Formats: sequence, C-alpha cells, structure tokens
Amino acid sequence: MRKRFLCVLLFAALTVSLLGATACAEPATLTGDEVNLRSGPGMEYEVLGSFPAGTELDVQSRVGDWYSVSIDGHNGFVSALYISLNAQNQDDASPAVNPSANDGNNAVLVKDDVYLFCEPSFYSDVKGVFNKGERLNVIETNGDWLTVSIYGFPGYVYKENVARDGDPAPTPTPAPTPAPTPAPTPAPTPAPTAAPSDGTNAVLVKDDVYLFCEPSFYSDVKGVFNKGVRLTVNEANGDWLTVSIYGFPGYVYKENVARDGDPTPTPTPAPTPTPAPTPAPTPAPTPAPTAAPSDGTNAVLLKDDVYLFCEPSFYSDVKGVFNKGVRLTVNEANGDWLTVSIYGFPGYVYKANVSRDDDPTPTPEPTPAPSATPAPSATPVPSATPAPSATPAPSTEEEGYIKGNNVYMRAAPSMDGEVLSVNKYGQKLVITGTTGDWTAVKIDGKSGYVFSSYVAKGEAPPQPELPDSGDEGTRMAQFALRFVGYPYVWGAETPGVGFDCSGLVYYTYHTTFGYSMYRVANDQMRNGVHVDHDQLQPGDLLGFYSGDGYVGHVGIYIGDGKFVHAAGTGTGVIVSELSGYYISRGFEARRIAGTDKNGPGINI
Repeated sequence: MRKRFLCVLLFAALTVSLLGATACAEPATLTGDEVNLRSGPGMEYEVLGSFPAGTELDVQSRVGDWYSVSIDGHNGFVSALYISLNAQNQDDASPAVNPSANDGNNAVLVKDDVYLFCEPSFYSDVKGVFNKGERLNVIETNGDWLTVSIYGFPGYVYKENVARDGDPAPTPTPAPTPAPTPAPTPAPTPAPTAAPSDGTNAVLVKDDVYLFCEPSFYSDVKGVFNKGVRLTVNEANGDWLTVSIYGFPGYVYKENVARDGDPTPTPTPAPTPTPAPTPAPTPAPTPAPTAAPSDGTNAVLLKDDVYLFCEPSFYSDVKGVFNKGVRLTVNEANGDWLTVSIYGFPGYVYKANVSRDDDPTPTPEPTPAPSATPAPSATPVPSATPAPSATPAPSTEEEGYIKGNNVYMRAAPSMDGEVLSVNKYGQKLVITGTTGDWTAVKIDGKSGYVFSSYVAKGEAPPQPELPDSGDEGTRMAQFALRFVGYPYVWGAETPGVGFDCSGLVYYTYHTTFGYSMYRVANDQMRNGVHVDHDQLQPGDLLGFYSGDGYVGHVGIYIGDGKFVHAAGTGTGVIVSELSGYYISRGFEARRIAGTDKNGPGINI
C-alpha cells in the first residue's frame, strides 16, 4: 500500500494535545439483560460472554454503532444500544434544546461516507468512515481541512463535509408560483445541457471504474466509481487521464470517461414502418446465429463473481471481480487458464468460467406441431384418472467451504436467527440453496443459513503445514497463517476489523512479538537486517517493489517458496507462491526474529 504519512505519528501527537479527546476510559452501565460482549464491532463476531443489566463497565472508544469496552477485565465490543454513559454533567431532567447541547461537540457532518484521515491529505491513511448527521468536535482549521475529533478519534476531515453549529442555515428559496399552462406548441430542439458549475469537466460512462494511484493496471486502487459520477480531467497521459474525483487525485483509463466538450453522436431517427399485409402462416425458419458484438471482444463470462487474476494461479493477486454476461477478449489459452482482457484490464481467468463466441451452441430439437384432434362426441364423462406423482427435482447440493473466520451459521436467514455454530476459515459444508443474501447449508449434518459473502464453492485452498519448531521466526510464520481468510481492509491492523498488507506485518511483529516496527510498507524495509534471497527462513519479512525503488507491498515468508500476505479486497489474507509475478517485481528480504526489539520504528 502506498501511504505518504504515518498514521501513528498523528495519533500520538493529537492524543497528547487534544483535551476534548477521550484519553482514558469512561464509566458506563449496561441497560439490557444478557448483553453479549463480542470480539469485534459487529454481530458476526464471536461472543466472549454475556452480562446482566446494571453491569458496570469502562468505555474506551467508539467504532460506528459499537463501543470498545472492558468488563471485569474482559476486553471486547458491545452495541451502543445497550450502554448508558455515566457522564458527570448529564442532566436527565433537562430536555435537549438541539442536538449540539452538552455533547462536547461543535459541528455535524453534512454528507455520507465522510473519511477521517490521519493527515490533511487525500493520500493519507483513513481512520474511519462516518455518515451524515454524526456529531464531531472541530479543533482548528488547516486550509481546506479541519482538525477534528469524532467519538474520541482525532484526525482530519475535508472542510466542505462539515457544518459548524454557529454557521447560519441556508435560507431555502421559495418555490415560484406556477404560470398558467400555455397552449401546446411544437417543442423546439433542446440546447445541449450545460456542464455543472462544480469545477468538474467530465463524466464516467461505465460502472466499476477504478481510480489508480499510478497510470498502470498494476498500481494500487484508491477507489471504485460508477457511471454518471462527475470528475475533473487535468491532463492526458497516453491511454490514461490524470483526474480528480471528489477531491481524490489519481489516474483513470481513458475509455471510461467522456469530457464535457466531446460531441454527442446524433441518433439516426428510425424510419416509420409501412404496415405489411398479414401473410399466411408458414413454418418459422431456423434462426441465424447471433453475431458477436463489434466491440473487439470474443467471449462472455458464464458465472457471477469471476476473479481476474494477475497470474494463472488461484494464489495470485486479484485485479477485479466480474459477473455473468460481462464481455471480454481471450488472447490465448494456458492449460486451464485463459489470458484475457476485461474492460482493458489484462489478466488471467479460469477457463470454466468463459464461453467463447465461436464455441458451438447446441441446436434445440424442434417441438413437433400437434396433429389436429377431432372434436369428441358427447359421451359420459369418465371418472378422473389420478394425476401421476411429481418427479422429484434433481438434487442441487454442492460442496463448499467457509471463507471467513468466526462465521455464524444461523437457524433462519436473518441476523435475528439463532446462532447454531461458529465456524473458522476452511470449514467444509454442503450448499443446498439460497434465500436472498443468505445461503442454505449443511455443516456436520446440521442445516442452517450462512451469509452468502462468507460461502465459497469447491474446496478451500490447503494451508501449508509448518514444522512445530521452537525458533521465533517459525512461530511468527505460524501466527500470521492464522489469519488466512480474514478480510482485506485498507488501513486496518487488527483481527476484529481486518488487515492491509503492512497491517498484517505490523500486527505480527509488533503487536504480538513485541518488535518496534514502522507501519507503512516502504518504511518497514528499515526494520530488521537484510537477508539474501537464497538464505530465506520462515518469519522473514518480504517487501515487493512497485517501481523507482519504492516498496508497495509486503508479506511474511512461511517456507517452501511461499508467503502469507493481505493481497487485496478480492482475496483478503492468502498464501502465494514466491514466483512469477512476485519475482518479476523484485523484492527486499529482512529478518526481524532475533534482532533488537527496540530498533527503528514507532511504538503506540
């Protein structure tokens, strides 16, 4: 991941300087009976214990609708619905006059999906994402940025996303009195629609358009945007455009953009059809095969959730995920893999997911026309013949596995359904059907429902087995392997949320094994000592170059030519071969185990 600043520096500095931020635990009380303490901020996380109403606890911070708390020495998360903060200045007898009263805040968010950044820059790490209506405390102004605190989390928010309590509310413009409806007249040819006066000069013409950090499909992705989103094009770089979307600078592939000055093709009016006499019925001719679209593609995806890989391997990085019906260009075959291009993204797709345009389509057998049946003469109505028994539908059961950790199987397809079991990554199951966003499954003979995002078909990729030796490097590798299947979350470094590539490295070496570590991938190459490529041992840190000597991705070597890493949003934490694409990028190896634990790095 490319990160220009260290989030931890800001966090440490602001925690000391902000008097309004939550620096220590705040006492609170549980208001519900048998309230669950969970391992993470969500209903999908493991239940660590249940506590009765009136239980006292310490609130440490807030994550969305959940509080990070400590109850009788047990740390975890509790829903904010069941917590009453014991604020000393709370006055229940006095009703609040407005939302800003007595909450220590002085502003409110006016948009959804507002990012709290670690630094006043769109390139900075993101601490959290918050929605319209959430309260915050504005500390000071830094140009177009505000230094703020949200739920005790210090950081920076872009100024236009915030309304301070003292700002005057805009006076709504009264609706004009409608004029009398004139007699209808022929409509004039409409003038071209003027571009919005928002500083943008172009619009996206496709869905799922990636905003890249560099003009390359191998670059990190800043965001994904859909058709109709406005943007500012600054300059062209060959097939790429340097742009800004919602203030985020980056690069977009040229064919996904229409500039405001581009001419719009005038549609050719369809001729008025002349009614033809109704002909006598004739047998329908055999339809001619449908011509392939003239867009340069030569194949189509047959399934949903098809991965476009960087290499012909399921262990490879994932460039994107595409659905049934998407067109693509197949360049050549590589065994069970196809070298393809989808929306201009080159990569590899598993062969079974693709149908080429020149594949023969089976011709359906014509249904014979029924012969004319003479009208029956009037006869007594025979007794009814019992209808034949319905033929049972063929079984649709399919083998699969759980692709997350601490995943619940519930008794009903709802978050309110009773939890029947908690399952780890790789748990085998049988898929029996789907209901909305849920998959009906059988696990160990018991039937239930699992949220579909956590179910995959087929067999789980095997996790490598490492020798159970006592050396620290091997134990580091074994520890990191526990998180295979956990989600990729940019800027995250805990199992309760997920990991980015450097977050998994930081959590393993620093949080667990106590080594002083930098948080950003490129800076982590200053930790430990250099190791030659032919001297790699389990537990060594690997840093992969993204160009110009910059390390943009990291992982942990586990032995046998493999490493574990948080690869991307499509795969989460996986094991990959140290070969092919990764060798071609070039990498630096560092040994952490056995070095000075107080070496260079940042400790929080």
